Amino acid sequence: MNFVQIEMSNERLAEDVKYSVLSNKLARTVTVVGGTRSFNVEHGIKDVKSFVVTFQTEKLDEIKTMMTDPSLKAASMSAWEMTD
Repeated sequence: MNFVQIEMSNERLAEDVKYSVLSNKLARTVTVVGGTRSFNVEHGIKDVKSFVVTFQTEKLDEIKTMMTDPSLKAASMSAWEMTD
């Protein structure tokens, strides 16, 4: 079993990823969390919206294939194996 996090700055894309994962039965439950990412820039602090889609899956290869879709080029994915 793998735990997957996919981060993006577009809420609609996060919802699309959620529905894709669920409709293709790649996970039983999916969580989408929105927040603000803040970072230092030359003249102050910049805030941007950030959305993280998280779920557990046994089908990591299918998720990796999904991430090659051009619409997800700005998204970043992290995955790690879970042990009992």
